[in-house]
Amino acid sequence: MSIYNLEGIFDMEITVRRDFLRLSHWISAMVILLLAGLPPSLAADSPIPVIHCDTPNPTRDKPQNKLWYAKGTWWAWLPQGAKGSRIWRKDTRGGWRSLEHLENRLDSLPGRADVWCEGESVAAVLMQDSLLTAVLLRWDDSRNTYEIQKVLPVWREAASPETATLDRDSQGNFWIAYPLDQPDGRAVVVRKIPPDFSSPGEKIFLARGLYEDEICAVTSYDGGAGVMWSDQNHEMVLFSRHESGALDTLWQPADTVSRGHKTADDHINFCRPPASRGPRLIAATKTSLDSMGQPLLSLRVNTDRRVWISVPFARLTRRSQPSRPIVFWLKNRPMVVYTAYGSRGSHQSLNSIMLQPFSADALDPAGQARELIPPVEGLNDVTGPKSTPQGVPLFLLASDAGGAVYEASVK
Repeated sequence: MSIYNLEGIFDMEITVRRDFLRLSHWISAMVILLLAGLPPSLAADSPIPVIHCDTPNPTRDKPQNKLWYAKGTWWAWLPQGAKGSRIWRKDTRGGWRSLEHLENRLDSLPGRADVWCEGESVAAVLMQDSLLTAVLLRWDDSRNTYEIQKVLPVWREAASPETATLDRDSQGNFWIAYPLDQPDGRAVVVRKIPPDFSSPGEKIFLARGLYEDEICAVTSYDGGAGVMWSDQNHEMVLFSRHESGALDTLWQPADTVSRGHKTADDHINFCRPPASRGPRLIAATKTSLDSMGQPLLSLRVNTDRRVWISVPFARLTRRSQPSRPIVFWLKNRPMVVYTAYGSRGSHQSLNSIMLQPFSADALDPAGQARELIPPVEGLNDVTGPKSTPQGVPLFLLASDAGGAVYEASVK
């Protein structure tokens, strides 16, 4: 375990689990790296996985949040095998343990989760290929663990959504959003789960006829819900709101978050700052400015109800192709974590996970991006919680195509 101090406008510690290889393994790895023309230092001091999932890239998909903090520790909901998932609990010794009593039930359900947590309750939308469902967990004090309280019937879509997310409004309704391919193009779909968690509701279409690579994500907003999506055909990023208490189908006309200059791409992740501080809502997104020296990421900052400001950052270079950003609130400011591909256009290169702090108003990057997880072949898809606990280290996970999961903590 190594600890890094990030010095600059504020103090921060980053902790990454590492492994000093035994001499014979180190020599073998050194020879391989030298033959490949790579720095020998990568063999001597490299991150080690903390979880192994029998499924490729278990921390994807892009908008999903798979971690939460509750009962004094961190939890993660990750896929396992071709179908099914595991809920992992970080133990007092720093490792991760699966909740074995839930494994059989979770094996019968789709595996890729987006997770919401508040108090004693955890809710997740689960997806796998064309199958979706939602699960509600409740904390059991007598057993000191989570138990499954409700599972919605699994439903099948005509096409396989790329991802799905959920969040809860002030009336206790859960909203699910996902992109869905239709004969006339990709659509943005939402469903409402009522407070009694009885059904997923009917499909509500917020947009149709989109390009096949578009994506969307849902968040709570002003007591209601909001959905952001990309529209690359028209070079737009859009956001639609649902007022608390309004009819399920009554969504506001979409606001234009950004337009033109290849502003849109299929990467979106939300952060809600504390009510008394900073902007109303922040989204980390990717652009389509795939030219050398151009910013590939953009922070979308909602400063007033219908006013958005875009803050571009993370430029494409010969050594780094930024992608798949997530955003969280820590030390009274937003921070973005993203993958930096070591080889342009290749997800299986030696990739790093980077951290970029921002000013408290989210309108300016604060200093240079710092390395959070050093290079690992195929490292990708960093994930974290929907809401960031204050006063405890923030844990983030990323993974590779072999199912290995790596962690880093930020203080």
